[in-house]
Parts: sequence; C-alpha cells; structure tokens
Amino acid sequence: MSIWDYITTDNGRLYIAGFFGSVVAAALDYTGVIPAIRRIIVGTIIAVYTYELALPLTRLFLGLFDVPKEPSVALSGFLSGVIGVVFVETLLLAGKRFSKRFTE
Repeated sequence: MSIWDYITTDNGRLYIAGFFGSVVAAALDYTGVIPAIRRIIVGTIIAVYTYELALPLTRLFLGLFDVPKEPSVALSGFLSGVIGVVFVETLLLAGKRFSKRFTE
C-alpha cells in the first residue's frame, strides 16, 4: 500500500484532518516554533483518539443541512484537533497557576 492509497482511506483522512485542525489551533495562538510544533503533535494525537466523541455531534450538525455523511469523520477529526489543543493548553495553564499557589 502506497502513501497515497493510505491517505485516501478514512483513517488517513482522519490523520490529515486532525493535523490541519492542530495547525489552525497553533496558528491562532502562535508563540514560537517549538510551542507550535508541540501543539500540532498533541492536537493530531488527540484528534485520532477522540474523534469518536465529536462524531455524533458532527453528524447531528451535518444532518441539519443537505450534506453527504462521508465528510463527518474528517470534520470530527478537524474539530477534535482544534478543541483538543485548546483543552490541553487550558489544563496546562490551570496546572501552572495551581502550582504557583503552593510555591509562593
């Protein structure tokens, strides 16, 4: 199986959608190259493992419009990538602020 064959599968589209969702999240809060790379890697991993949580909501949203159901997996991956990066960044920030209470 070539890379192109893998990319055209649903699993390949999910990885690509999660990657680009993470890129969007990293671009929205760009603070440097290393944090952006970290956000992209973390967001892609989160998208791959949590897209199933966003899938029912995405299918519900797409059901309101006359859109084929096939893009719902890729859209769920994209949204999971964006939301996953924001969620992890929020948890890290909360952890830093919580730990500052005990170090001061």
